[in-house]
Amino acid sequence: MVHMASKTTPQLIEQARLDEERSLKWTAEKSGIALSTFKRKINGGADFTISETRRVALALGRKPYEFLPDDFIAPVAQILNKDAA
Repeated sequence: MVHMASKTTPQLIEQARLDEERSLKWTAEKSGIALSTFKRKINGGADFTISETRRVALALGRKPYEFLPDDFIAPVAQILNKDAA
């Protein structure tokens, strides 16, 4: 998955949900998150916890790191590239 610098965790989750053609209700239920809470978090009214992000990823058949913004991914990639050299 290619990360766009401007995408937030809720935007990345929402895109994955749409890509998988899953409803908000289905995704919330499979993630163990109340529908009202899930909607609030998708709309940016609250942050997803690490645990919730993991559960959403598993429900949608994705890796949890796919829902992290670039500012989390880029430093890790740099460290891994240095270690591999």
